[in-house]
Amino acid sequence: MKPEVLNRALVRRFPVLVDGYLEVKRLWGGEEPGPHVVFGDVLVPFIRTALTQEPSASELAPVMEFLEELSSTADSDTLDVVVTSVLEPLLDVAHRPRFEEAMGPRTRGLWGRLVADMG
Repeated sequence: MKPEVLNRALVRRFPVLVDGYLEVKRLWGGEEPGPHVVFGDVLVPFIRTALTQEPSASELAPVMEFLEELSSTADSDTLDVVVTSVLEPLLDVAHRPRFEEAMGPRTRGLWGRLVADMG
């Protein structure tokens, strides 16, 4: 998936992230930031916050469904964004069991390989 397509897909799916995305874009002088930046600087903090909320109030499930869709692609650039910009920064997440439980099978597979590689 092209970088701008990934960014648009993220903010279209999660309008609550639009302000964060626009702030990152502003910092980039109005140019389209790469998805590694957007996903790392906007989505990861959102996931961290969602993990601290009560499950009934959390927006974690839709985010994990989105990550599962991205994890199911054959596009290596998209998979790289998921692994290096989303999953890797969350290796230290405080609510790791909840995070792992929320993963779909493809995301869990990427996570498992990442955890194994990190030792």
